[in-house]
Amino acid sequence: MRATHSPRGMCVNKRVMYERKISSTVFLQVLRRYFTLQRISEETNIPISLVSRYATGKVLPSDKHLHNIEQLYKKKSLIHHVLRDYLDTSIRGVSAYRLNTDPEAIVFVSLLLIKHLEEEGIQPDYIDYVMVPESGGIPLGVFFSYQTCSRLIIAKRRRNILWQKYVAGLGGSHDSLREYYIPLSEEYRGAKVMILDDITIDGGTIESLYDIAEKAGMKICCSYVVYALGARWRERVPEIRPLLTLNM
Repeated sequence: MRATHSPRGMCVNKRVMYERKISSTVFLQVLRRYFTLQRISEETNIPISLVSRYATGKVLPSDKHLHNIEQLYKKKSLIHHVLRDYLDTSIRGVSAYRLNTDPEAIVFVSLLLIKHLEEEGIQPDYIDYVMVPESGGIPLGVFFSYQTCSRLIIAKRRRNILWQKYVAGLGGSHDSLREYYIPLSEEYRGAKVMILDDITIDGGTIESLYDIAEKAGMKICCSYVVYALGARWRERVPEIRPLLTLNM
């Protein structure tokens, strides 16, 4: 019998393909800030004239060229160069402020995270929730949850509503203890959660989010950070998967 495809299914597939192509143009726009058209053309086997048109958004990539562009996600030398430039270092410390305030960079990192999940055999729609700490993790968490159609949980440093029941999580060492809270909800029990943050040094914040998820009865499917600095975090939360590890 001849196979048939529902109009709704075909429409969804076209939408997904369209969004992938749109995202690939943003990905190229970020790479274009750091590399010449010639370099990108060599890495993708796409003519320079087309790379230029794709990177400016004048035209969307063909299906074949989309595949070539998405292979760039695996080019660690290119990816690490871009990520390293978005990390701010000064005498006051280390910050991902530039990353968190650049919409194109947030799209760039979100696409990297999705590719990493797929390589681990985790489909983005498998995740029910994305949990991030307030402040630095929010910009990336908002866009990533949108991209994966998962719900966002923001763990906060204080309980804002006194009569609300909360789940509290502790992490860090005695001299640098961190406590985060999320509202108590039965919806969390058994739900699959991904923990996400921009930077970790000692793993204390991620550890507190792990504590929250376990107390809430959630299933932790993975945890990611954009930047992991040093090696102290490995002692506390070795499960963290960093996009870029730096010895500082």
